[in-house]
Amino acid sequence: MWPLPGLYLLEMLVASAIGMFGILRSDSAQSAPGGMLTWAAIGVPLAFAVMGAWSVRLLYSPVIVILVIAAILSGRRRNQNMLAHWGISLIAALGQVALMLALIRLLYPAAIF
Repeated sequence: MWPLPGLYLLEMLVASAIGMFGILRSDSAQSAPGGMLTWAAIGVPLAFAVMGAWSVRLLYSPVIVILVIAAILSGRRRNQNMLAHWGISLIAALGQVALMLALIRLLYPAAIF
């Protein structure tokens, strides 16, 4: 199972950096894509933490909490629709779960889940 854990951890770093970039973009620009980008980046580590509940849940909780707080504060400052942003986060989380399960099935066909 070697390449998968390393790829997941690399993905979490990239998703967190994208979330930070989205916060900075939504604070400096007049457009909303920065906020949507942040909420999509929140869904990725959230799905990773839920899927890896026995091993990494608590390790990624601070990252998720910090991104959520920053995204909520940024969205409230701009009077953006929070319900739509939560929906984007949910879609990103479901996409992450599908990607994780597909990669496990592709790389390890004998895996049982």
